[in-house]
Amino acid sequence: MWAIHERSVSSVSANIAEGYGRRKGKEYEHYLYISRGSANESLDWYEKLKRLNYVSIDTFNQREKICEETRAMLTSMINKLEEKR
Repeated sequence: MWAIHERSVSSVSANIAEGYGRRKGKEYEHYLYISRGSANESLDWYEKLKRLNYVSIDTFNQREKICEETRAMLTSMINKLEEKR
């Protein structure tokens, strides 16, 4: 379970980097959407880990806040790219 969670967390930044490297038309935006989905998936895994008592409530709350901030930043970046079109 931890390995799957770590993959979803890692894919957030990996997709941002891959999309930035491509920088072609809508591809960057597409990868930002994928990153935002990975942030959602990461939060879902944190919720499962909390339910199974693998992480404390405090740890969950910290990670939940980070996931929400990450999603907000990604949404802002996506919106800015959409405005440019």
